[in-house]
Amino acid sequence: MIPLDGTWNLTYLPSPRDIPDTTAHRVPQGDMVRAEVPGNVELDLERAGILPELYLGDNILRLRALEYHEWWYQREFPSPVRRDDQSVELVFGGVDCIATYWLNGILLGETSNAFIEHRFDVTSLLAASGDNSLTVRIASPLLAAARRSYEPLMHAQRLNWAQLGIRKPAHAYGWDIMPRAVTAGLWRSVSLVVHEAVEISELLFTTRSTGELGGDGKAGPAVVELFYALRADPRDLEGAKLRVRGSCGDSAFDTSVQVDFIAGKVRFEIQDPHLWWPVGYGEPELYRVTVSVMRGDRVIAEQETAVGVRTIELDRTETTTIGNPGNFLFRVNGTPILCNGSNWVPADVFHSRDAARYDALLDLVKDLGCNMIRCWGGGVYEDHAFFDFCDANGIMVWQDFAMACGIYPQDQAFQDAIREEATSVVGKLRGHACLAVWCGDNECDDSWERPSENRLTRNVLPDVVRRLDPGRAYVASSPYWTDAGKRSGDSSSLTICGPDPTIRSG
Repeated sequence: MIPLDGTWNLTYLPSPRDIPDTTAHRVPQGDMVRAEVPGNVELDLERAGILPELYLGDNILRLRALEYHEWWYQREFPSPVRRDDQSVELVFGGVDCIATYWLNGILLGETSNAFIEHRFDVTSLLAASGDNSLTVRIASPLLAAARRSYEPLMHAQRLNWAQLGIRKPAHAYGWDIMPRAVTAGLWRSVSLVVHEAVEISELLFTTRSTGELGGDGKAGPAVVELFYALRADPRDLEGAKLRVRGSCGDSAFDTSVQVDFIAGKVRFEIQDPHLWWPVGYGEPELYRVTVSVMRGDRVIAEQETAVGVRTIELDRTETTTIGNPGNFLFRVNGTPILCNGSNWVPADVFHSRDAARYDALLDLVKDLGCNMIRCWGGGVYEDHAFFDFCDANGIMVWQDFAMACGIYPQDQAFQDAIREEATSVVGKLRGHACLAVWCGDNECDDSWERPSENRLTRNVLPDVVRRLDPGRAYVASSPYWTDAGKRSGDSSSLTICGPDPTIRSG
């Protein structure tokens, strides 16, 4: 990976009233500052002295005047050295939010989702000699939201209707816990990735069984299944094998299988496994695992990862009532877990600063003895470093999909946008041992008369989870309502609530 982070040029100006020509890459006349990537344009203006300290007094209200601006990032970089059998991707880890991209004056594409990474194959577009010119235009999300249609079924908080049409954090438009800051920027890293002819593109380890405990207190062999996918021409895989080896303390395994195609599954046993446990129930043991594609003794592709050997099940009944309280219970390795947890909301208004705050904030969660944290659906999907910390410290994660307190569009285009987002997020995070459950949204069921009609959380999202992360639990909302409960108006029939409607576990 070749980072393109650091200092870029940033030009900003009020958006024109006519719809811009996205084929034109020339940066218009405007004010210019130096920008840091990853970063937020608001912090760049603060750093340049154009804006005052935004967290002081009511200074953040100054950002309202910039909500209809557009922002042009630009930098140059040399072409990477590569062989003819290698390809190059330009990867944006996070772009907030309505963006158009050009490389050397050629339109790469447009994106409109701040939550996920965006990739462009630039192999044939890189300069043979000299520098490359990269330009990114970020448009006003409010103007983009105003170009879509809205329907009487939809619902949002009074100042937050723009959140329904644009895939950026709902809290950006203002929340009870957050000021309004309709942000913009290249908020996660930008890089070039040089791909080999054969690469491991996907790995998903699933613990099928943790083994029975013997009289000596040791577990029997654990059964683990690996799904793998390779990025390769299948003709280049003839005679290749896949080797999977790992260790955790005095426990180790090493298995190999023939590679028959670009995707497949491998099932193997781990004798005397060291299991992953949440806080209060044991140690969060992690295996260091290396997966290699080999031809003879030569490694042609390899990837290292951390794997927690554990099962996490959600034992729940569809409806909880006073007369029939039912269950909402997590079991780890067959053991019922008393969840002690907290709600994770954005670490910062400006998400380019989130990652630097992970350790200090998560240390507080650890110090409290929490064994579960719920990532709220009004923020962003946190990066791997967040989940790595939770993996290593035995903190289970309840992960909301990024929708909150509203009735979002139900049309096919929006369903497709949510499907694309979920496919990216699930594919990215599913390998973490700490991830316990996917949840469709935050409190959107509260807005529906018949929550089962929400196609996003009843059809689109569970379908993505079932296909891409079939061993993980999914719940539709937090809290989750049945239609019958909404009709009766009886909050004690909430699925994620116990008999006392003031006590919530979601």
